[in-house]
Amino acid sequence: MTLISIWMTFCSGLVAASGTISGQVVNETGQPVPAAKIYLEPGLAGELLTSSADDKGAFMVNEVPVGPVGVLAKTEGLAFGGKHVNLLAGQKVELSIVLRRAGSVEGRIENERGKPVLGASIPRVAITSPDKVGLPLAKLSKLGISLPVSGEKGQFSISNLPVGGSIALQAVHVDYAQASLSGVVVGEHGLKVQMEPGVLLSGRVATGENRESVGGAFVFFRNASPPNDTTLLVGGSGGDFIVRLRPGEYMYRAETAKFRSAGWDTIGIAQGEQTRNMEIFVSVPGHIRGTLGNAATGQPIQGARIVLTQRGVQSDVQRTGAKGEFDFESAAGEAIVKVESAAGYLPDTGGATKLEVKPGETTELPGLWLAPIPVFPLVLADAQNRPVTGAVVSMVQPSQFGWRIADDAGRVSVSVGAWPQDGKLVGLTESPDGTSAGVFMLERKDAAGSRVQLLPVSSVSGSVVDDRGKPVAGVPVASVYADEALVEPVALWRNFSDSAGQFRWPSVAAGVPQKCAVLSDTGGTVASPPFNNEPGAQKALAPIACGKVKAGASVFGKPFAWSALPKASGPDVPANKPAVVVCADTDEAPAVAEGLDTAKPLLERLGYAGVLVVHGDYQAATQVPVYRGEAPGPARVYVVDAQGNVRMETFGLPPVRVLTEGR
Repeated sequence: MTLISIWMTFCSGLVAASGTISGQVVNETGQPVPAAKIYLEPGLAGELLTSSADDKGAFMVNEVPVGPVGVLAKTEGLAFGGKHVNLLAGQKVELSIVLRRAGSVEGRIENERGKPVLGASIPRVAITSPDKVGLPLAKLSKLGISLPVSGEKGQFSISNLPVGGSIALQAVHVDYAQASLSGVVVGEHGLKVQMEPGVLLSGRVATGENRESVGGAFVFFRNASPPNDTTLLVGGSGGDFIVRLRPGEYMYRAETAKFRSAGWDTIGIAQGEQTRNMEIFVSVPGHIRGTLGNAATGQPIQGARIVLTQRGVQSDVQRTGAKGEFDFESAAGEAIVKVESAAGYLPDTGGATKLEVKPGETTELPGLWLAPIPVFPLVLADAQNRPVTGAVVSMVQPSQFGWRIADDAGRVSVSVGAWPQDGKLVGLTESPDGTSAGVFMLERKDAAGSRVQLLPVSSVSGSVVDDRGKPVAGVPVASVYADEALVEPVALWRNFSDSAGQFRWPSVAAGVPQKCAVLSDTGGTVASPPFNNEPGAQKALAPIACGKVKAGASVFGKPFAWSALPKASGPDVPANKPAVVVCADTDEAPAVAEGLDTAKPLLERLGYAGVLVVHGDYQAATQVPVYRGEAPGPARVYVVDAQGNVRMETFGLPPVRVLTEGR
């Protein structure tokens, strides 16, 4: 989740629909934290909801407004902890919140001339790791928690932050434009936040019908440039507001309990401007209601993403509730409603629904329907058209972690949760001994069944060099599927150059056009000439010259002591056993754990353990051991031998060929 997705939340308190959030507060060792304070923030403009955990750390809050909600917990002696959730109507969300040791960050706030800024406050912090949640310090200050404010020398300190985590922060002052700083590691004590006067923007919120002033409106200005922070202010009783903004492009909107503007408008603040005046027009909103259902079964579809657009700009986004329902509060005027996506369903081919919203009235849309993504049956056969029992299938478009295993007749069913934009499913298949492989591409018409042939594997090797011909280590290399039917390039596999600048992939499907591509330091892509290997061939590519590309953090051939990390859950595995170690964030962990559970029988047959390392808190009943820690490099998957050294760095499960070569 990006900083903007944590900060940029709307006033969901205006929506009547609600849900329930419950969970348990624990410390770093997994022990319950009794009587912890619970704070819920339903939207950037929403008032905090408060509660308390019981003596076992359990809590429950009912009637939480739907939409983005920050859930925080705090107890004496430990840092704030929490999670950010998108709550659906009628949904019950259960969380585990970990409170860690408390740390701080310190620094100095100065102006554009390097002089200290006295009296600048830090109203908001975004905790970006190990768990992601906004920390609304300005709101918490009303509940007795101190608000960080800069002193005479510009010095400031923010406490109660999780040790080992990272944050982003906002600084505000009446004489300066809001300043933001991201990528801050908890424990840093030499931060520098620079503020500038910006452009003084004064304005008024008024009704569009008769231009009457509207007091007390929430006014949002979202910066279109990184770090994409949002400035929130509340207009005066006469509808007036004043704000300072740095030069740049902004999107803005205004709303009250009774009025709202029509989506997001844009405004450009030019360098050199001194002042600017503007008006924001609002009107009494109407409502747009509807439901979304499964075209095959008639059952409601929960969690689908529905987008409301007004005046050519996205105005609001909702997820359908338990009954497939959505309910937009929309400004008066023309509006467009579109089903953007729903996990497990084909895209909406009916187009968007255009309608006219009238002030104070509700428009009921006719039922919307989506067809489920079909299951694609495959038969996997070798060069002699014999079924390949136990063949391994993995998906690369859409990317899905894990293996599917063919039965005794070489049959396997492929299902995906999301439909690719170009309507092409791309997957890899490999024999259980790693000696043969194939690539397949499926379209909707292939739901009746397809046959995929596996041929003897080939391999490819090469090197990455700079503009002087010197090898460069730690550079990501991707093999791009060179098929004209694909709208966007699809990476069949990804690897990293080793300390000598070399890379190798031992399981390349024969008869598949592809090329190896490297992202250069200028942001462009440098690729090898296309190649199409014959069965069993060993292709050696010419060095790929990437200009002044910088070396990365390859750990190939280096130790990765995964077994020395703190154990979270799962069975014990000997430290000297070869392992496929997958590193994930907490939001990725459930899907990765499921994929490793499926892969476990084949991994064990090949002599490997499957291991999950999670950056953050994750405890679940998995068949593989779970450890707490971080990836040793930029890759997500590491093949580690019995001596504890890394033999491959990649992103999905490794090719079987690598595992059989290492036995």
